[in-house]
Amino acid sequence: MMGDAPVEGIAGEIYAKHRNSTQPESHQVCAILGAVLEVVQAEGLQPTPTTLFAALMSSLEKSETQASAQVRHQPQCHTHRATYCSRLL
Repeated sequence: MMGDAPVEGIAGEIYAKHRNSTQPESHQVCAILGAVLEVVQAEGLQPTPTTLFAALMSSLEKSETQASAQVRHQPQCHTHRATYCSRLL
């Protein structure tokens, strides 16, 4: 369960796999998943594999063009997003 609602489908599978891990990477995967789910739900979309994949691709595109020092100095964020994307495929 993320937030107040249970996570189902592919998002639930990914969350279930990573939620109890002690690895920092797993915590980041869960954080990215939560953020993507928030955006998808705020847009009124269902969290299907297609919408989650599109949201992740959009976030990668935006972070590459953003001039934020945080994005430039945290390349592992791209790795975690790519990991999450690979789970969707």
